[in-house]
Amino acid sequence: MAAIHFRRSESSGQLELAVDDGRHVPVSDPLAEPEAARIRELLREPGSIVVVPGLEHWPTGTRIPLLTLLINSSCPVSYLAAGMVDCENLFDAVVQCIRSAQPLEVFEAERQLAVEVAALTFANTLPEACHQIFRRCRELGVRGSTSREVLELARDVQRRRAQSTVTNTVLSVFPEAPVSATLCVPHRWQLNHAGVVDSRTGELVITSPTVLLERLRDAGTGLEAVTVGWRDEGQWWQTTVPRGVIADSRRVLQLAEDGFPVTSSTASRAVDYLAAFEVANAVHLPRASVTHQLGWQSPRDEAGFLLGANLITPSGTTGSVRFQGADTGDEQIAACFVSEGTFEEWRETIAVLAHFPKALVPFYASFAAPLLEIVGGPNFIVDIAGQTTVGKTTCLRAGASVWGDPDELHPNSLVKTWDCTQVWRERASAVQSGLPLFLDDSQTAHSVEEIGQFLYRYAQGTGRGRGTVRGLQQSHAWRGVALTSGERQITEFSTAGGAHARVLALWGAPFDAVTDETTELVRRLNAGIRANFGQAGHRFIQTLVDSQAEWRDWRVEYDHLTRHYEELANGRQLVRRMAAYFAIIDLAARLAHQTLDLPWTFESPFVRLMPEFLQAGEEADMPSRALREVREWAERHSEEFLPAGGHQPHAGWAGVRADRGIAFYPTRLHAILKELGHVSPLSLIKIWGERGWIASGTEGRTRRNSIHVPGGGTGRFVVVLNETERNQ
Repeated sequence: MAAIHFRRSESSGQLELAVDDGRHVPVSDPLAEPEAARIRELLREPGSIVVVPGLEHWPTGTRIPLLTLLINSSCPVSYLAAGMVDCENLFDAVVQCIRSAQPLEVFEAERQLAVEVAALTFANTLPEACHQIFRRCRELGVRGSTSREVLELARDVQRRRAQSTVTNTVLSVFPEAPVSATLCVPHRWQLNHAGVVDSRTGELVITSPTVLLERLRDAGTGLEAVTVGWRDEGQWWQTTVPRGVIADSRRVLQLAEDGFPVTSSTASRAVDYLAAFEVANAVHLPRASVTHQLGWQSPRDEAGFLLGANLITPSGTTGSVRFQGADTGDEQIAACFVSEGTFEEWRETIAVLAHFPKALVPFYASFAAPLLEIVGGPNFIVDIAGQTTVGKTTCLRAGASVWGDPDELHPNSLVKTWDCTQVWRERASAVQSGLPLFLDDSQTAHSVEEIGQFLYRYAQGTGRGRGTVRGLQQSHAWRGVALTSGERQITEFSTAGGAHARVLALWGAPFDAVTDETTELVRRLNAGIRANFGQAGHRFIQTLVDSQAEWRDWRVEYDHLTRHYEELANGRQLVRRMAAYFAIIDLAARLAHQTLDLPWTFESPFVRLMPEFLQAGEEADMPSRALREVREWAERHSEEFLPAGGHQPHAGWAGVRADRGIAFYPTRLHAILKELGHVSPLSLIKIWGERGWIASGTEGRTRRNSIHVPGGGTGRFVVVLNETERNQ
């Protein structure tokens, strides 16, 4: 326990703080910041006691800053007044120091000290504090002044302080504040533990000490934001809002949701203070460039790649862009890209994937997402489906472990479920641009229509257009690869044929037959990647960023691989459209092996899987499938075609058996196609015509033919050609 005294040195006459243990802190007039820092260190010592008598004789230029320092100190300091009276706060101590049995000038100095402390400590309750000083004077039998006169003295202190040209830094008042050393308190305003005070009126404008911490500019839109900081219960809090919020007395009320002490009655004054703070610190307020989107930052060759909170730039360089979520959900997505465990253990764990090509496809595809921007590849979806309960989600976890937390039971896991809104999927896709999106268990989607819409929108790379009160909302855009799983193939949820061309569908157990051995293998894989994740993605991106000289070669390799797979498609249009997906996965896999030294020899998984894709391509071609289903329907319902015995069917005759094929009545053909689950009969019939699968027609573009009907007359039909006719 040490007592601190305010004295003048007996030898030099200089102001100093003297401690009972013999230490001395010289003090200049006015008080300098290094001296203030040493005084704060003394106050932080346990059991510090400030002996108040003597301070009233110090010069005003030193006394006022010193009083401000004492008032704003958060240290548990006690005060000794005259007569060794122990007081809990400085104001009570200086009031007790007022004594009457002494020369008038000494009394006035002691009263002035009490007035100054009241003016610096109290804002909204200044009259009550001044009345307490007045009562102390009356108790001592001192006459000649009124409570109003004491109040005027205090307000004069506040006015002189407001007019002072001396600038206080925020750190001189709150040394623990999370601000730079150059940020200052604006002219005519005060910061103390009570909050923000207007020095001109003594009004307490904000009931917490408040500062601006930084000014932000969105790298994509150019819009600005600010970070507001305030102190509450001994802790500094902060929130980032659009800059327009602190410039509008109505919008600034939004800060109340984050705990900022503002009300409708104080909002306009709070805006005044924040504007003054920004002007006073126009040069010193830190500035930063932010973005609402992860992945490649524009321009790619300068700004680098944002992976969660980490901006990855070419080795030896630094960047200034950082992620700033538009909402807490965006921040949560960025928080998923973290690392844990070791890279070596992760690499050893995922070695088991080498023997299972269906498990390798989603794993390699997760590396493809950041390459799309470099080579100009299209967005696509990899879907793992099957009835088995072993392996599908594990494949997603393995791909997610490259980048961050793969455990879907954790709130910050990269693996989410389909049990979310369409808007969330759009927003997540945009935030994770250049990175893979993981959606597990398609059965949990709210509706079949949502899945179909997502397939198209994700592949297109743009969100749904929306309006605002003032105009059009900026649409989200992205590049990436989505990896999904479920018991049914995701393309079954969409009746549109184009959905198949956007999805690389894998059916069946990714780890082959479900046995005790594979079950144990999957268990060990899950345990390993849950404990070790995130390092591989950072290393992979660093290689991409550092290898810009090779980007052109990668584009050439990608184009070559695409042409290779187009040739393997052997005329199957759907598989040909998937060639770009095969190519980017192969390129990503080769680079991953080269960068990470994966513990198995690289071989494209499509070497073994291509026969399955070729077969699936035939089945997935919607016009082909629809034609086959219509012909099968006609064989099953031969009695509904003329000529036929028996009575006319309830729904009417389906058509006529013709020499060149099967002639359908147009209305019945439309009904049959809808019965078979095809929602756009006209579109299908048009494609059949373009492919030469139906007769060209004698009635122009309608592709309908006039054919003699058994029993007399003619009818208008759509003729589905026989196989021999189609090949002519």
